[in-house]
Formats: sequence, structure tokens, C-alpha cells
Amino acid sequence: MNREHPWTDEEKTLLKDLRSKGWYPQEIKEAGYLPNRTLQAIRNQSVIQKTTVPFNTWSNEDLWKSWIMYKQNYSKQEIGDTIGRTKQAVATKMSREGLFFHPPYNKIPESLRLEVAELLGAEGK
Repeated sequence: MNREHPWTDEEKTLLKDLRSKGWYPQEIKEAGYLPNRTLQAIRNQSVIQKTTVPFNTWSNEDLWKSWIMYKQNYSKQEIGDTIGRTKQAVATKMSREGLFFHPPYNKIPESLRLEVAELLGAEGK
């Protein structure tokens, strides 16, 4: 801990909030949320506060929404903002699941059936 520049309550609260939303220390630093803190300081404070990124499994609906939005030319950032994920999380998941090339293999959620049918119908033309 840097005793010359202790963390303020506002900084601690901001860090905890960002980490709970899935932000990693490097993303926090690069986005400029804590401009007076080094990447290592952000990592160290995360350990001290025991703030970690929650393990969030992707729901079937998240996968299908991502695929639909991708097919509608939304950016990975816009997709992430919609489903509560980071741009990097969207890119990684879509790549691992092959969603840049084909729809999810899981059953289509009833609430998205019409949109999926329209997209799949458009692909066949």
C-alpha cells in the first residue's frame, strides 16, 4: 500500500463497482476510471478488497441475442452493453461458440423465435 497516496473511499467504491460488473484491472486502467493509479495498484487493491469478477455463465438467451445482434450488424460493444458483458467477453464467447459463422446450437428461446426465423429466412435468399 502506498502510504503517501492512500485509496479514497470514492476510489474503493468505484473499483468495487467496476469489478462487480465484470471489469478487469487492465480494462479499468485503460478506460481511465482511476487515472492516478497504476495497473499494479488496481490489481493490489482488488486483492485487498477481495473484489473479483463474478462467474457469470451465459444464458441461452444471451447467446441467441448476441447472434441476432451480430447478424443485425451491431458492434461487439453494443452487444455487450445490451447483455451486460464487456466487449472482450462478447468477442471471446462468440468466437468460442462459432457464432460468427452459425447460430447457437441450443434451442431458440420462445421470445426470440420470430427474430431468428426472419434472420434465417433472409440468409436463405
